[in-house]
Amino acid sequence: VDAGGPWLATAGSGDVLSGIAGSLLAAGLPPLRAAGAAVWMHGDAADLARHTSLVAGDIVAETATAVWFLTELEFSTDLSMPDDPTP
Repeated sequence: VDAGGPWLATAGSGDVLSGIAGSLLAAGLPPLRAAGAAVWMHGDAADLARHTSLVAGDIVAETATAVWFLTELEFSTDLSMPDDPTP
């Protein structure tokens, strides 16, 4: 994943990431796909916030836009993944 940066090392950023991942798991995505999508959305949301004094609320504010970009990417690109190896 080529998104995000060192500014993601801020209080609450991991909580946002785990919330995104948990939401995707609750929506029925397989664990490996949910983890990959969550990491991408988290990093992209940080990139969309476009500043280095990032706080967790900035990531949350841009997550919906990151979801939209991922949805557009998924429908325009073959994102096929190998079967999820987790049981």
